[in-house]
Amino acid sequence: MSVLARRAEDIDEFMEQMEDSGAFYDILPKHQDMSEAGLYQANIEAGYAGGADADAAAAPATPAGETPPATAPPTNPTARPASPGGPQ
Repeated sequence: MSVLARRAEDIDEFMEQMEDSGAFYDILPKHQDMSEAGLYQANIEAGYAGGADADAAAAPATPAGETPPATAPPTNPTARPASPGGPQ
């Protein structure tokens, strides 16, 4: 993968977070230089471990300031609808 960052330390931190997630292994920066835009650019190679924990770690996060989508409340299969004219 190709990564852009304002500081070289940001790339190092990103690779550490990849490893800490448990979703990636053998993370190696193959090439790093400065882009024309003045950003550090690194090509990173890594293996993907997969699995339930790794998939949860790779799930997209809710952006800051946004509320996650609401979920419907669980239904009660034993509940009966109220009959017309009866107690509610």
